[in-house]
Amino acid sequence: MKNRFTLQNTTSQRLQNLRLFARGILLSAFVGVLGYEQIEQMRHHEATQHFFFSAKEDNFYENPANWEPEYPGTVIEADARIVIQDLAYLTGYNLKVNGLLEVAMGASLYSDQNDIVLFHEGKLDNHGEIIVNNIRNGGLVFNQMGAKIHVKSFALEQSGSVQNLRSANFIVIDSLVNQGHFLNYSYCAAGELYNHSQFQQTKGSELHIDGKSVELVALYRP
Repeated sequence: MKNRFTLQNTTSQRLQNLRLFARGILLSAFVGVLGYEQIEQMRHHEATQHFFFSAKEDNFYENPANWEPEYPGTVIEADARIVIQDLAYLTGYNLKVNGLLEVAMGASLYSDQNDIVLFHEGKLDNHGEIIVNNIRNGGLVFNQMGAKIHVKSFALEQSGSVQNLRSANFIVIDSLVNQGHFLNYSYCAAGELYNHSQFQQTKGSELHIDGKSVELVALYRP
């Protein structure tokens, strides 16, 4: 805190109390967007199985030789954490996520025809680049700083939430359907937007629909 003229005579204990107070305000605002249940899901993922993809033999997701300690399949179980550490092509199946799917910084997950489906417990933590056909999200999606999601269509269900963080790009070629909680800190573009719930924009964020900039007041529905 740099408001020195208000803090000249405060003690370290008062500074700590102020930090805790500010943290409480931020948490309350965050809970207003995601809800308590989703906050807890974000904080805790009880993964007992960890799987790591690197392009040891080729770039195909379905090749067991590219996985350590073994190939997890295209259904990510609730107790599993899958980390894409390289360029991976999903070629034959939709990726169904009940656990945690991470795309590491500098890594990419591609598919020309297949989809990513996140169920209620599913989480997608993207630090790299995801270019797939469609995403259906009933869980949590975090498009982290500098990351990119590029899809043909995106459907956000009532149980789902999205955070598009600073310096990230979230691009939907055709339709973005929102029935959950979408929080945009950065750049989001879609061919069409069907908003049936909360689409919130922070200061400095951008939203473009059919190539035109759209104001927050036209999008927010409590």
